[in-house]
Amino acid sequence: MFAFTAVLVAVTVVATTMIGCDKDSGSVIGIRSAEACSKVDTIECLPKVTFMDTGNEFWTDDVMNGNVVVVNFWATWCDPCKREIPALTRAYQKYKDVGVVFLGVMTDDPSPSQLDTFTAQFGLRYPVVRLTDEIFHAFNRPPNIPTTFVYDRAGNLRKSHTGGITYPDLEAVIEQLLVEPPPAPAAPTVLPP
Repeated sequence: MFAFTAVLVAVTVVATTMIGCDKDSGSVIGIRSAEACSKVDTIECLPKVTFMDTGNEFWTDDVMNGNVVVVNFWATWCDPCKREIPALTRAYQKYKDVGVVFLGVMTDDPSPSQLDTFTAQFGLRYPVVRLTDEIFHAFNRPPNIPTTFVYDRAGNLRKSHTGGITYPDLEAVIEQLLVEPPPAPAAPTVLPP
């Protein structure tokens, strides 16, 4: 009986580690993978779009490749969005220099001066990207805001969260992804002679 119980506990621990567990949070945590994401045209892989933030900085595949990427859809009128900004800003400040990219995709369209006032009032410090049709469609038209997607260094979706996200939730998934080995570089293509 003891051996059966020990095996059951071991299987539960392995399954929880591989699949993840995040009860009652509106979150989904994906299966671990060190392989590059290969599911094209789906949010299961970090979409291949270029983001331009409000500071006119471009966030391309080349810039984000090999980094953990957090993409948060939000709006200035959204109260849950406003409440999660301190958590996102805190995580951004902690992880921005260790291989984590944060992008806040703004779904409304305030003027630049209104956005400056908003970011100062709420302490928003991570890059803000204005929503484009390309981004909207690439992320499968998120129906609710706030919605946060977290991708591992290989571009695989590892967490999807609808509703305000907390700092402990962000910290847990980011810490997990940072300790995982980076994806192996792709083998060079050998052309026939």
